[in-house]
Amino acid sequence: MAAPAPELLVAGAVLPPLRILLAEDNLINQKVALQILQRLGYRADVAANGLEVLAALRRQSYDVVFMDVQMPEMDGLTTTRHLCQEWDGAVRPRIIAMTANAMPETRQACLEAGMDGYISKPVRQEELLQALRLCQPPIMTGTDPLPSPLMLDVNALGELQTLIGDDLATLIDIYLENAARLLQEIATAVAESDPTSFQFAVHNLKSTSATVGAQRLAQDCQTLETHCQTKPLSEVLPDLQPLQAEFLRVKAVLQQFMSPRET
Repeated sequence: MAAPAPELLVAGAVLPPLRILLAEDNLINQKVALQILQRLGYRADVAANGLEVLAALRRQSYDVVFMDVQMPEMDGLTTTRHLCQEWDGAVRPRIIAMTANAMPETRQACLEAGMDGYISKPVRQEELLQALRLCQPPIMTGTDPLPSPLMLDVNALGELQTLIGDDLATLIDIYLENAARLLQEIATAVAESDPTSFQFAVHNLKSTSATVGAQRLAQDCQTLETHCQTKPLSEVLPDLQPLQAEFLRVKAVLQQFMSPRET
């Protein structure tokens, strides 16, 4: 019997959609944190130092920043002070410190700098989950970009399981097989400048991805579908690799979700 998928994936369904920035210069720590976030259905942007954090926030808004305290160029405490000076509380993201130094004075220094919370390194799943549960996106205005959707909407997947029961595993296998084929058809249509075949394949991938709860993949397909209506297919080529990468992430999470049901 395969090892059970972590319950955190199911718990991720109750979390709000969040735009996340991970500020961490250590590659190993980056990978661990990103993997945990992925299992919860989130995708995060990465900054390797405080200067990159500030640059990222000037490009777009985020709901939460996981901030390493010790980073090159500009450390987490200094970055947080700059962030609090530049963005007021209404638009400032929630800032969660991440540090291997568990001393009380370190925690106090983080709070005094303007951080909203604190988790210890190495990052643990439950601690990260608890931090995310406290994060709520700010009230949206008409000019704000929409939050990124979850990679996998487990609520939608649960409703599907209620409808079809044990056939869910078979349906997911069919989805993964068909999605891989549709991605190949999309690439072929672009190479052959065939907009009709492109629209058909992208629309089908969007529809089936939404059915299994792959919100972000479905949204990416919608963007491509709209793009194709006004621009030549040749301009879509750079978007195909990210689409393939998103599918591989969805595939990994779906297989992990279904693993307790396999024998």
